[in-house]
Amino acid sequence: MIKAIGLLGVIGLIFHIIDFALISYLFYGLVVFLMIVLWILLIIEGHQDKVLNEQAIQERKKNGED
Repeated sequence: MIKAIGLLGVIGLIFHIIDFALISYLFYGLVVFLMIVLWILLIIEGHQDKVLNEQAIQERKKNGED
């Protein structure tokens, strides 16, 4: 996903340099959209990791494996 963000950013920059403003803004918008999606996915993954770690700790305590 990082590669896609970088590639779209470079394409947007190329279109910006050759003065196709509308197309460059489209690519920049895609970059921002993908960054937001990646950020949200990382937040969700962090929450899932926290919940799974808490469940593992509770399971170890229940089995007496301090």
